[in-house]
Amino acid sequence: MALFVEDAEDGGVLVRLHLDLNLYVDEEALMDVLMGVNLMNQNLDYGSLVLDPLETDDDEDGPGSPLGLDESVTFAVLGRSVLWLPTLDETELMRLREHLTRFEREVSDAVERTLHGERGLRA
Repeated sequence: MALFVEDAEDGGVLVRLHLDLNLYVDEEALMDVLMGVNLMNQNLDYGSLVLDPLETDDDEDGPGSPLGLDESVTFAVLGRSVLWLPTLDETELMRLREHLTRFEREVSDAVERTLHGERGLRA
């Protein structure tokens, strides 16, 4: 999990959480996966799942297009959340710890249920 901290306009700090799930989706399956991600997000209280296009290096691009880019795009499935902390005292840091724990558990459980559930994620 990656944490990014920045000053909030009204004081305190914003903590942005990014959880890389090591799940990747090809462009062909995008529509099905978007529907699945949307359904999973309905049950998440501490964050959400997003699809992020992966950037490729120019050296790794295929010869498929005039710019040397591959025709298909791959997306990573990420968990994201934001938490505002008015101060960095012990109480707020404990709240951050609880949020991190719940966020990671909630996102991981949702993905596990979907991938290994009876109906599964077909994409």
